[in-house]
Amino acid sequence: MERSYGIIPYRQGTNGLEVLMIFDNHGNWGFPKGHGEANEEPKEAAKRELAEETSLHVAQWLESPPLISNYETNGQLKQVTYFLATVKGEAVARPPEVTKAVWLTLDEALKRASFPETEQLIQRCQKDVS
Repeated sequence: MERSYGIIPYRQGTNGLEVLMIFDNHGNWGFPKGHGEANEEPKEAAKRELAEETSLHVAQWLESPPLISNYETNGQLKQVTYFLATVKGEAVARPPEVTKAVWLTLDEALKRASFPETEQLIQRCQKDVS
């Protein structure tokens, strides 16, 4: 099984809870994620991917269990472990992997999500952060 690690960045916006979604070079809306490097702990991999894809840095981890997303693509089973965190810095899309980085309310994020698994993550995020 292929494993990746990511962060669902969140903040309290003027219209309620917001998450940062990225638009990747495959034309999908989701969250920053990527593969771990040799001997890299999951949270460290997630932090590195967040910085590489958005220029953001973790301010504080939400003390809750990570959110796990399992799916299959091209016959390959994949598992992504997401951590919830507040972040610091200015969100900047970092091409070529990421072409947009946008803060959205949870309702807006649900409408943009490219996959059912992403919708499920947003719904679970709403429960964990509220």
